[in-house]
Amino acid sequence: PFFHLIHQADDLIYRYELAPRRGFSFVSPSSTKMTGYSPEEHYADPDLGFKLVHPDDRHLLNALAEGNQNENSCVTLRWLRKDGSLLWVEQKNGPILDKKGRLVAIEGIARDITDRLRAEQKFRDSDQRFRELNNNLPVMVCEFLPDSTLTFVNQSYCEYFGMSEEELLGRRFLDFVPKEDHEEV
Repeated sequence: PFFHLIHQADDLIYRYELAPRRGFSFVSPSSTKMTGYSPEEHYADPDLGFKLVHPDDRHLLNALAEGNQNENSCVTLRWLRKDGSLLWVEQKNGPILDKKGRLVAIEGIARDITDRLRAEQKFRDSDQRFRELNNNLPVMVCEFLPDSTLTFVNQSYCEYFGMSEEELLGRRFLDFVPKEDHEEV
């Protein structure tokens, strides 16, 4: 039953042997969709897993292969697909030790997080544009939570109260409103 689940997973699941000889002993079929390389290509080339990793991230994978990562460590890497396009993965690995405590294999799972990272970047870009636009307005602009805690103030707001953004954020909006006006506000 588990074999069927593994073959249906979108994540790439693998086992890489370090001893007695280096190479993949299992690569899930999702590798083809994810990387463009089939499981058979992984089996044929014991270095393919290293070649996939972007040159700037190979030191992270090398540390793992040398046993310099914590058990069940999770690392974010860039991979290069067969077509040359970039793929971001979150890779969780578990060491397999022999009876003498020597690292003999690595089992792991790699998840494509490219879309998530792109969405996060779009959000950061959008947030930055929002802040830049509002900071340049000649009127006071603020955001606050239902309990009136300030989460954003623009430059005009800071200038009006003669306080820095750091001094204002986290304070309650109602602290700057006369008590007799609290109910109306």
